[in-house]
Amino acid sequence: AQLLSPSATVCEGSSVMLKANTLSGTTYQWYKGALGSGNTAGTAISGETSQFLSISAVGSFDYYCVLTGGTGCTGGTNAYSVIVTSKPVASISASTPSGCNTTLSVTVPSGHTYTYNWFDGSPAGTRTVSSDADYSVIVSENGCSTTASYNYLKFQTGSATVVPDCAGTSQSTATVSATPGT
Repeated sequence: AQLLSPSATVCEGSSVMLKANTLSGTTYQWYKGALGSGNTAGTAISGETSQFLSISAVGSFDYYCVLTGGTGCTGGTNAYSVIVTSKPVASISASTPSGCNTTLSVTVPSGHTYTYNWFDGSPAGTRTVSSDADYSVIVSENGCSTTASYNYLKFQTGSATVVPDCAGTSQSTATVSATPGT
């Protein structure tokens, strides 16, 4: 018996369905082993005793099925290599505004080769913005992607209180400070 699909690489959140050949009176047991181990080394997957196996957990493994016929004859399928890749983890942070501009930076774990595609098509890891808006970037690696967003506001609204210097005089002053948006 053999699997009816080739090896596959998918992103987290997707699944791969494996199928062993249909043989009358056959029982099935699926196994999982280290990627590249083939169909000789593996551990039985508890409860996976049907003709089909759905894989969605992140990791890289070889899967195979051992079929046992009604007469007790046993045969195995070829190994099926499945790689389920994690989606990138990303966020956007903003620097302290300089004049009317601020720099938005993508924050990602180190040790990866991510690519970036900002709202305007820019492939850089940072963007300088000056308008209040929602900004987003698509972060990709190994064919998997995620979107990070940031709502940029130049200034938050606040209130000011006037405290007179001298009661009853016209020489009172007030200081108003604006806090950059987050």
